[in-house]
Amino acid sequence: MEVTGSEAEKGDVIAFFRHGQIFHVGVYLGKGEMLHTGLNRHCRVEKIKSMQFVETKIYRYTNLPKRKNET
Repeated sequence: MEVTGSEAEKGDVIAFFRHGQIFHVGVYLGKGEMLHTGLNRHCRVEKIKSMQFVETKIYRYTNLPKRKNET
């Protein structure tokens, strides 16, 4: 289930989209921060606003959207 930023809870999944496809994901930590990995594969904590993606959506981890080819 998609939630708004004000409804986000620790552990929710943050999906970043480019051209309508999920490009990157992170885990919401609270206070506008997320845990994710960069190109160097090291985990780090960053502000969600620092990510430069076209669209950001937050999902409750129990109901992630399915891929286009999944049923």
